[in-house]
Amino acid sequence: MDSHARSDPEHKSLDTVAKAANGSVYQAAVYLGVSVIALFGALAAEFLSYTLPAIFMIWLSGSVFTLGILEYRRSQEPHGMWHGPEV
Repeated sequence: MDSHARSDPEHKSLDTVAKAANGSVYQAAVYLGVSVIALFGALAAEFLSYTLPAIFMIWLSGSVFTLGILEYRRSQEPHGMWHGPEV
């Protein structure tokens, strides 16, 4: 019996961990692959003298690379609070 449960049967609480990232190595590989593609896109844009798109692509590459590293690190952790809901 959950002592914090509400007596209202219509009450639906928000499950904030339902769609949590589960730390997949494959997801990390996709992030890192997209990062490399964005980096090559930035080089091509700068070669064609499109400076603002090149700056955006560099930012995108760095952001996605960071997400990939975080996802990889999450995949290496033992199963616990960062691996989504317990099933």
